[in-house]
Amino acid sequence: MTARRPKAPACVGLENARLVLRLVPEAGARVVSLVDRRSVREWIVPGPLPKGLGPRARFLDHASGWDECFPSVAACRHPAWGGALRDHGVLWARPWRLERRTPGRLVLAFEGAGVTFRRSVILRERGLLLRYDIENTSKTSRPWLWSQHCLLACAPGDRLITRGLGPWRTAEGQPVSPSAVDPVRGPEAAVAGKLFAAVRGRAEAELRGPDGGGLRFSWHAASAPHAGLWYSYGGWPTDAPLYQLAIEPTTLAANALPGAGAARLAPGATHRFEVELTLTQAG
Repeated sequence: MTARRPKAPACVGLENARLVLRLVPEAGARVVSLVDRRSVREWIVPGPLPKGLGPRARFLDHASGWDECFPSVAACRHPAWGGALRDHGVLWARPWRLERRTPGRLVLAFEGAGVTFRRSVILRERGLLLRYDIENTSKTSRPWLWSQHCLLACAPGDRLITRGLGPWRTAEGQPVSPSAVDPVRGPEAAVAGKLFAAVRGRAEAELRGPDGGGLRFSWHAASAPHAGLWYSYGGWPTDAPLYQLAIEPTTLAANALPGAGAARLAPGATHRFEVELTLTQAG
């Protein structure tokens, strides 16, 4: 008798005349594709889904797609979360529930670790509106950070256009030269880094291609008071360097808990926030 192959996780999506979105609820609601139909550009770094979905999956083995990092980005320890938190937090590579599906909206939720984390994806004419709800279902107050970890398939010569952001700095607070982030360099640069910038009111951060078309992230400081920027232009990891960039609305200019200024959520409380993604075009 031939052994049956494991069934591949189901993929769901949204689409209209301008874009096509695909995500996998069972794999942390990971977005695996976001295509601009006008330019035929795939914006999401492609890659296989995590093997062995669950708490033992390693992010480094599957550094692709768009995930939600919560309540930490980097692996750390915190007593309020039961000790060890793995790299990229509790949400990724774990099954989410598809609560609602219509031609214009997907609502998905993760329940576990004392929280309910819900993401609503709403289709717009030229983009997406992301609405987030985080509920603390535990009996203790809990610190947390969130980062929208959307790995973008960049290309040499792409430009990073920002508005409403302060200067980019390292996690240690050191300023960096604007040339470090714009324009996007090729994989031969062999550099990598994570930077942060404070949001001033409303933020916009756009990766724009040489043809003038781009993908813009927009949000208010009340939703995420910082912007993160991750880039690896052939500089990380040393054994198999990656080529990618991530624009990351985030609640904290840090990668791990405990972090000074981390938000706290009281027992039974819910926190809500939004981020918009818009496909732009030349002119």
